[in-house]
Amino acid sequence: MCDSSEVQLWREDLDAAITAGFEASGATYGSPRITRDLHEHGWRVSVNTVAARMAELGLVARVRRKPRSLTRSGRRPAAPDLVGRQAVNRIDSELAGTQPPLMP
Repeated sequence: MCDSSEVQLWREDLDAAITAGFEASGATYGSPRITRDLHEHGWRVSVNTVAARMAELGLVARVRRKPRSLTRSGRRPAAPDLVGRQAVNRIDSELAGTQPPLMP
C-alpha cells in the first residue's frame, strides 16, 4: 500500500505536469486533452483525476470562440442584379402537388 507521503509527492508531480501542459497550451486545453498529453509522457492517470486536480488548482480552459463570419450584413449594399432574376419565396407552381418519381 502507498504511504500518504508517496501519494502527496505523486500529486505534487501530477499537479506540476498538469500546470505545465495547461500553460503550454495557452490556457486552452481542458482535462481530456491534458490527459492525452500526460499519457503521451508516460503518466497513468484518468480524465476524472485530471479534471479534479485542475478544479482544485483553479485551472479553467478558455471557451473556444465561435468563428466569425467574413461577411458582415448591413455593411455595404447588395451587389446589383445584372441578370435580372426574380426572387421567389414560394414553391414553384409547376412542382406543387407532384411527387418525385420512385426508384425501381
